[in-house]
Amino acid sequence: MDVRGPPGPGLPGVLFIMVVSDAGSEFLKWYRTGLDEKRIGLGGPDVPSVLRCLRPLLTKAKSGAFRNAVIRAENHVITIHQTGKGVLLVLADSSVNLAMLLVGARETANRIAGVLV
Repeated sequence: MDVRGPPGPGLPGVLFIMVVSDAGSEFLKWYRTGLDEKRIGLGGPDVPSVLRCLRPLLTKAKSGAFRNAVIRAENHVITIHQTGKGVLLVLADSSVNLAMLLVGARETANRIAGVLV
């Protein structure tokens, strides 16, 4: 399901939210604007491919199962959170308040985990 405009996550700076299954099937895509929808090329299969790349690192570091990741780049912050049987990806402007973004994304991931049982 693609959703654009309100209702959004309520945090200024969030551009895109996607919820996918562990296999990459898209449950939800939310874009802040139609322009963001045209610019952002992320799809469901992109998330599991990133997680597959992280597994060897987590295994070798003896870190346990994946829970979440934060990727900070020049223009964006991307957070990825395990949500039970799915994954929540949030894309935000690099100027976003990172603490508020992480708290909001964690709360959202916990709510999604209750739905994706």
